Amino acid sequence: MIAQAELVDRLNKFFNVAAFDESGDRRYFPAGYESMIERYLAEGFLSGTFNGLMLDNTAQVERVYLIVFPSTQALDTIIAKEVERGAPGALIFSHHMADYRENSGTFTYMAE
Repeated sequence: MIAQAELVDRLNKFFNVAAFDESGDRRYFPAGYESMIERYLAEGFLSGTFNGLMLDNTAQVERVYLIVFPSTQALDTIIAKEVERGAPGALIFSHHMADYRENSGTFTYMAE
């Protein structure tokens, strides 16, 4: 088990997240999305580069899941596995913050 803060610090340094400002991606947000997700986001995420820790929901991380797109199916599977094992603490490391629909070429954002 590792402290989430330590893991995030290591990942931020390794990937040099401060050097890549992707905050312009908010232009793809559906109307009202930003205000809906704001209460769930890690402090400073919306005012930062849109890289690094997005959701701050555990102090300790026991397991890390790697995904490219956070589809509802992938997230539901991960959540079910974590609930089944008692939800001791997990981090989902995702390349994108939204799911991509190849057939329509659009992003699908997490529902509340």
